[in-house]
Amino acid sequence: MYRVKLLDLVDISGSSVSNFNGERYYLSTGALNQNKIENLEKVTYLNKPSRANLNVDLGEIIFAKMKNTDKCLVIDEKNKDLIVSTGFYSLRPQKNVLSKFIYYFCRSNVFHSQKDKYSTGATMQGLTNPGLKKIYINQYNMETQQKIVEELDLLNEIIEKQKKQLKEYDNLVKSQFIEMFGEKSFTLSKLKNIARKIGSGSTPLGGNSAYKDKGIPLIRSMNVYDNYFKYNELAFLNDNQANKLNNVIVEKEDIIFNITGASICRACIVPIELTPARVNQHVSIIRADKNKINPCYLLHLLINPKYKAELYQESISSGATREALTKKQLENFEIPVPPLPLQNQFAEFVKHIDKLKFSVEEQLKETQNLLNSRTQKYFG
Repeated sequence: MYRVKLLDLVDISGSSVSNFNGERYYLSTGALNQNKIENLEKVTYLNKPSRANLNVDLGEIIFAKMKNTDKCLVIDEKNKDLIVSTGFYSLRPQKNVLSKFIYYFCRSNVFHSQKDKYSTGATMQGLTNPGLKKIYINQYNMETQQKIVEELDLLNEIIEKQKKQLKEYDNLVKSQFIEMFGEKSFTLSKLKNIARKIGSGSTPLGGNSAYKDKGIPLIRSMNVYDNYFKYNELAFLNDNQANKLNNVIVEKEDIIFNITGASICRACIVPIELTPARVNQHVSIIRADKNKINPCYLLHLLINPKYKAELYQESISSGATREALTKKQLENFEIPVPPLPLQNQFAEFVKHIDKLKFSVEEQLKETQNLLNSRTQKYFG
């Protein structure tokens, strides 16, 4: 093994799109999530976006040029006829270089640290040819490349199975909710009548520049997903900032609910280790009255597609340009309230599934750490 420049092993490929009849599928950078295509757009030659101008071929590897992005794909039989965005680089492996070997390099932290280092641009930074020429990779013979690819393939296959298992557990909870509460008549109640608190906070003066590296957590909409809390970019406040938000202190089993923007209606129960966190103005605390409603039942009702759609319609009913739910709209939102023992039975079921999920999540972390370790060994 020895280090060489990436462009010693691959050539920059991808020709411009010439006139064609009918329609072709177009892959934008936004439509690729890591290595998974989430959306393809049908375009004609006349109506295609200007960035839809890159042909790709079998065995080539594409990756997004933009800094801080992990979007990479091997072109195979299923997608060799795509038009892809010029926001991608397309690389063609030279003789005795495996496509999958280059793909795994382009997914590695080793590659991304170099890519981000050499990205340039005034507003939207990205990799250009001068930067690409500076990127180095470890070179191996074909036999070693094959062994590396097989090992990394196996670890990724295990990761995908573990992720699939987690989705199946989530679907099981959704099915149980519908079985226990769907298409049944229960007493309706306004949210304000079964909640001890409904309220949102604010952002400290100075915005992002006012946040601290440690202290009391400030929960923002980017942290809140359906039945999942994302710790990335969690902000922190000092005691003085937090004291000004003492009216929105998060407590155990509080539901945090996004009330503005594209992430509106996403909700989860706050992780216990974050209490006593605060929330900003884009997030509402919904604190259940446990004598009337179980927080677990309430959460799964709020993230149920039927009720999420109703709340979303409320958010756009005022005709505002941006989705937003007011405190009054939340307070007056009517929900079915089954007998408390039935709610508690559902919560116990969720608790059991959560234990199973935790075990799989721990296995997933171990597999991901092993993958990162092996990738660092081969490419670092």
